[in-house]
Amino acid sequence: MNSQPGTPMSGWDEVPTWPDPPAGGSYHELTDNGLGALIGWLSGAGRLVRSPDRLPT
Repeated sequence: MNSQPGTPMSGWDEVPTWPDPPAGGSYHELTDNGLGALIGWLSGAGRLVRSPDRLPT
């Protein structure tokens, strides 16, 4: 697994999944396609987390 910050990933499975979105202002939501996906991909898995969508009910 290649989890060094700033190193491109070989797949999205390298990005850890958290049950809740991170708290605090140091994280930004990226789109899952287009420019956001490219920024995340090039940032590397060590700088990303995935969390499920929390839709209002």
